[in-house]
Amino acid sequence: QLLQRWTDAEGEEVAEPQELGLGQMEPPSPAELDRDLAGWLARREGALTVVFEADTGRAVDAKLIGVELSRGGDRVYVPVGHDDGGADEGKVLDALRPLLEDPSVSKRSANAKLVTGMALARGIVVKGWTFDSGLASYLFDPDQSAHDPRGIGERFFGLDVADRTRLLRKDRKRRPLSAAEPSGMLPYAGEVLAVVDASAERMPESLEEHGLSSVLEDVELPLVSVLARMELAGIRVDGERLAQLGEVFSVELERL
Repeated sequence: QLLQRWTDAEGEEVAEPQELGLGQMEPPSPAELDRDLAGWLARREGALTVVFEADTGRAVDAKLIGVELSRGGDRVYVPVGHDDGGADEGKVLDALRPLLEDPSVSKRSANAKLVTGMALARGIVVKGWTFDSGLASYLFDPDQSAHDPRGIGERFFGLDVADRTRLLRKDRKRRPLSAAEPSGMLPYAGEVLAVVDASAERMPESLEEHGLSSVLEDVELPLVSVLARMELAGIRVDGERLAQLGEVFSVELERL
């Protein structure tokens, strides 16, 4: 089901699901997206919300399964790497490239580092991050472990956001995200985008009140590209020396 209700911090219902634009989550055909995704984006104004759905959280070897996009109040899920097919990844990224690389276009996400790293691995340098719901959630409550849209939706908005892991279970067996049907991703994708968009609209004021705005804007967001590049570059390890240390530690553990 789509969002059942939309609440503010006091728990009062402030909007119906349709007011969030979730009814506009239509499954466009891959051919249509190949042809006119750039036009879809260009015809809309304002900040661009972009979330990459991948088979792993490691940008260095992640396979792009789908792209969730929101701009100008409209939201769309673009299937790319599903087993049942999808839009051509190269054409999708080519359509996104001008916006992703334009620093004047405000961008927000649920995981800006993953988007930045995966884009960089494909030759796209993302610029213009202004909000990351996961980073903002962490600044509010660093002791919490869940800073994904599901955790944010529950803690900040009183919402029961779809659990992605449920999409990956069939006959009690876990399956890869690529095996999920693109149409089955629509409610989940719509809720993810709704949480990110709402967080971007409502959290900045609270961040300012708590003296955290500068931490997000001057520290966390600028570090996104740095950390993404570090992850892609990796760390050089001296295998021989590491093996020697392992032997030393094994002896020491036996002694203890």
